[in-house]
Amino acid sequence: MCDRWRNDFSTFLADMGERPVGMTLDRFPDTDGHYEPGNCRWATNREQQNNRRNNVLIEHGGQMKTCTQVAREYGIRPSVFIGRIRRGWSVERATS
Repeated sequence: MCDRWRNDFSTFLADMGERPVGMTLDRFPDTDGHYEPGNCRWATNREQQNNRRNNVLIEHGGQMKTCTQVAREYGIRPSVFIGRIRRGWSVERATS
């Protein structure tokens, strides 16, 4: 945590604002970075889950996405989609 926030909660509050209902503090975009302005956001549980280090990322539609995000886009259970990818299926085949 940056010294600015560690030493004075009011500066954290000024930078981040009150916690919105249903949200938690998330390190983003750098999950390995410090809790500091510019690397924190208020995030939903789904956003937090998509920001985990152990997610399997794939390129889809010109963007890096988690397998779970792609599966949801196609209405496929994430476990089914991830199983297909692990068996070596292409993204196109796994989503059809």
